[in-house]
Amino acid sequence: HILFPMPDEPGRQKIWANHLPPQLPLAADVSVESLAQVDDVCGRDIKYAVIDAALRAARSSRNRIEMNDLLEAVQRVKSGRIKRPGDE
Repeated sequence: HILFPMPDEPGRQKIWANHLPPQLPLAADVSVESLAQVDDVCGRDIKYAVIDAALRAARSSRNRIEMNDLLEAVQRVKSGRIKRPGDE
């Protein structure tokens, strides 16, 4: 097994910035700095959260992704993780 530690806040900020390109229509309230403060997420979690938020916004006929869309998507991704023995 190879252990990949979770990224720290500066690392998460870079990952969020990479997954939120300028072409993606974002509301004015979306902040990479604020998103990076959400801990216990890795690059995969962030990727899936962006996809989830974009799909839900599109299905709701909205033309922008809002901060709340992304925060809710992160929580859905985190709650969908497989629990291992010893996980809280």
